[in-house]
Amino acid sequence: MGLDRQLHVAPGAGGAATQQVTWSRQVGGLAATGSARTPDGCTWPGWSPDGRWLAAFRAEKEGRDGTACLFVAEVGGVREQVLFRKRDAHPVYARWSPDGRRIALLCQQEDELLLYAVEVDGGAHRLVEHGVPLFFEWTPDATGLLVHCGRGPGKGRLLRRVVAGRGADVVFPVAPGDFCAPVVLPGPRPRILFAAAAASGTSHVCTADLDGEDLRHVVTLRGLLALAPDPGGRRVALAGAPGGEGSPFDGLWLADLEGGPLRQVSTHPMMAFFWADQGASLVYAAADRTHGCVRWYRCRLGVPDPSDSVEEELFVTWPTAEQVFLLHFFEQLAGSHGPVDPTGRWLVVASWPAPSPGGRDPADPGRLPRILCVDLSAADPEPRVLAHGSIAVHGPPARPG
Repeated sequence: MGLDRQLHVAPGAGGAATQQVTWSRQVGGLAATGSARTPDGCTWPGWSPDGRWLAAFRAEKEGRDGTACLFVAEVGGVREQVLFRKRDAHPVYARWSPDGRRIALLCQQEDELLLYAVEVDGGAHRLVEHGVPLFFEWTPDATGLLVHCGRGPGKGRLLRRVVAGRGADVVFPVAPGDFCAPVVLPGPRPRILFAAAAASGTSHVCTADLDGEDLRHVVTLRGLLALAPDPGGRRVALAGAPGGEGSPFDGLWLADLEGGPLRQVSTHPMMAFFWADQGASLVYAAADRTHGCVRWYRCRLGVPDPSDSVEEELFVTWPTAEQVFLLHFFEQLAGSHGPVDPTGRWLVVASWPAPSPGGRDPADPGRLPRILCVDLSAADPEPRVLAHGSIAVHGPPARPG
């Protein structure tokens, strides 16, 4: 997303030229922060599975009483279509279904979160679930949504909602633990990874089938849990935040989903972590509150013992507001807005330049936020500027042929 709050596409993580996809309908310049003064700027773009479309939000009215507007724009053409509008609501997150026929849309209305399934062809929609908190994931066949939602203290639940075809909704027979988004593990018989309630302050990391049956225990950990399975679905990187929401995760751990010891791979207090290099490495972001920045690290996992891993600091960023949001909710956003591309090679993050002694000068074009691209396959990765902007999202994997 560019400084004009419109959508732009670069030909690849290593490319330089960009193509503009959307345009403002109003005349206006750049505000002091580098964002558009016009009220119809775009936010949170997301690629369709085939790479032909971008879905995004557009503000249609300024202030608290705005309208949640979801639209799709054709990347290589001129077509643009509004799919969903809701007054007095704030759009939070949108996720394409695996078959590209629907978009799961999360909105906030007053103190409640609402999850909708929106048809891309025509914009018909239905309310799927509501509650606080609310996290979700599509089933691999795109017929349902796995939802973790709360209905008050101690009243959280896990369920599978059917949004296409026939079938019955399923409420999981176990109470969810302290975690965020459910994760679907790859494989011929997909399973869900989540946390189930345990003793006070702890949660059981478990897997189950898509009906919540055949429950298998992996490990038990304390605090608010974050779960990230490797690309092969054999291991899970996980961390716990003993202080709960808003506090850093206490190090990083690795567990085999089929059983085995829990091994620590980092002791850094961190914000978010992601798999890279086809599961051979992990990259993670740690907040440096003393210097007001985020430090990025890479951990090359030891083979066969992950405890023999090699950790190195890569670079430092001063993240944009959108980048901070992505890192804060990285478990929910990893499947659609993760900073590491599907090949595991390229890392893209949005950052302000390093603060100057005299403070940030908005009138200086050198002080505008940039999209940084990092080649993780390099022995000594160096970030380079791909474009100016506030957030970047990788496209879908390239199709064979």
